[in-house]
Amino acid sequence: MEVPAFEKNHGLRPCMVAPTKISAGLGLSFGIDILEAPGATGDYRTLLTSKATTIAKALSAPMRTCPNVFVPGEDEHKPGVSDGYDFGFLHIKAIDDAGHDKASVFKVKGLEAVDKAIGQLARLLWEAESTVGGESVVLQTSLDSFPLPTVEAGDDLSAYVAAEEEISQTGQAFSGDSVWRLNEIVAARGCLGRFPGSEMMGIIKKFIQLEL
Repeated sequence: MEVPAFEKNHGLRPCMVAPTKISAGLGLSFGIDILEAPGATGDYRTLLTSKATTIAKALSAPMRTCPNVFVPGEDEHKPGVSDGYDFGFLHIKAIDDAGHDKASVFKVKGLEAVDKAIGQLARLLWEAESTVGGESVVLQTSLDSFPLPTVEAGDDLSAYVAAEEEISQTGQAFSGDSVWRLNEIVAARGCLGRFPGSEMMGIIKKFIQLEL
């Protein structure tokens, strides 16, 4: 598949941690380096701490040694960019799997593990900033949602939506817009509104420029 390189389109040197082959294949198509993260499997057994550490090292280089990257068609990995990357994409599949599998325990445990991994990533990036300067922005996004362990694609979610609407009206946001909970119903009322995936990078870059 011939598509414009990510770096050429957005002016950011990209890397990603994505053990699932379809995500890694898409990344390679856009010229994104696929980082080697030991123990990252793309399923319930994946080591999220390894993913967080790997992406943090790649974004913190040369303060930390940059991880190796996957080379298509070769058994050996090659060294990553020595002076680091500007943009990192960390893909976590297990939560989506738990929704499809109706595995409520795995989903709860998985979300708890993701929460800890994000905290670990933020801490590692902050340590790098404290040493060499600069500023990092962490953005959490999702592909789709299976909010209940009994939900399948195409199921009637009217009862769930009604319950969420009732809960959503009782909360209070701290700043910015009216969003105070993380779900699709509440987020739809936020200042970003709804937008196609093709606009995501433009929104991210504008946000980064505002923050920096």
